[in-house]
Amino acid sequence: MRERRHRCSHRWRLRRVWRPSSWCHRKGRRRRRRRERRGTHGVMSTGSGAFRGDQNRRATEIIEERWRGARSTDASVVSASLAHELFALRLDAATTRADTESILQDELPSRTLPDWQSLARDALRTSSARRRPATAPLTSAEQQLVRRVWRQRDGAAVLSHLADVHVRLRGSDLCRLQGTRWLNDEVVNAYGALLNRSYRRHGIYCFNSFFYTRLTRPAYAHAAVQRWTRRAQVCLPRESLLLLPINLRQYHWVLGVVDVQRRQLRLYDAVQRGDYAQVLPTLRRWVADEARLHRHAGSDALAQPPWSLVVAGEEHGAPRQTDSGSCGVFCLLFAEALARQRAQERETETCMLEGAETRAVARDSFGFTQRDIDILRSRMVIELVAQQLYGGEAVSPTGSASQWTPQCACPW
Repeated sequence: MRERRHRCSHRWRLRRVWRPSSWCHRKGRRRRRRRERRGTHGVMSTGSGAFRGDQNRRATEIIEERWRGARSTDASVVSASLAHELFALRLDAATTRADTESILQDELPSRTLPDWQSLARDALRTSSARRRPATAPLTSAEQQLVRRVWRQRDGAAVLSHLADVHVRLRGSDLCRLQGTRWLNDEVVNAYGALLNRSYRRHGIYCFNSFFYTRLTRPAYAHAAVQRWTRRAQVCLPRESLLLLPINLRQYHWVLGVVDVQRRQLRLYDAVQRGDYAQVLPTLRRWVADEARLHRHAGSDALAQPPWSLVVAGEEHGAPRQTDSGSCGVFCLLFAEALARQRAQERETETCMLEGAETRAVARDSFGFTQRDIDILRSRMVIELVAQQLYGGEAVSPTGSASQWTPQCACPW
């Protein structure tokens, strides 16, 4: 290489030294011969990242035949080593990027997701059978599962896919539940989807974390979220409890609660720092707009002033956060405790109408403190991977919306 100055420019450019064409042809022939020798011997070719040998292709065909024979006889006969060997050889035989992506798209979800989900559900089933509280120390199986999730080398690997809310939880997302790290929107929305699956039939709904942001930015606009409530089939006059995870200024999580049954607007802040002056007035304005929208459903009482604004603190039984990064975990735990209490209250009311025995439900008893956050973070990992809340039953994604039908003439 040598420097030569271009005649029409003031820049100095690097130009290749001239070589005779015969030298280039000889170099190209040597490269082609090396590639051919590597391909025939089954060694990985440079630059392509894939095996091109005929021996590997033949091995793949043989193992595929064995795989089909085992699948046709009995699925339990197929060993994990045979499936892993076939998967590896299929990847090795791929010659283009498109082939590799198609293999990964076909094989990885069916190979990784059911394994993780079954392990997590087995761990939850064991702990639930013993009726252990959520703040109890994890069992050895649960600890092993959490360690495996957090030690995943591939942070982009999908470990849980919630198809009903289009959320894919990757290893990097679940690692945010480790230590005192902040939670992102994927973890918050995935946990909200689990709440909706379990408690939607009781008139309880947890909104997406982007709902409040869309409602208030750049300015308040009720029309911006009107389609969101229509898709979720949220009919405010017939709802019982609405939960809104709110990310204040992209650095702090709080929980907004619209308690339709008690006519209250509550805000739960684990830090209780007081920089949320506009949240409750904004929610009251949104409730008034929703009441006008559903005026034909007998919702005139929703627009009346008796709605009370409450900032829940320690005097209301809400535990306080003392670390620097668990505000998102507290927000989700608040939502789960409030939804569970309201569901128990509605079940108690149903039993009283039917004349069955009932038990008292303690209001605003959250049952956890800052000392339990490390255990609850690990338990949240298991819940998200298993797609099932602790102590609850597995609910199909399609059943969460169909289990609740508002008993009013809504526009939809």
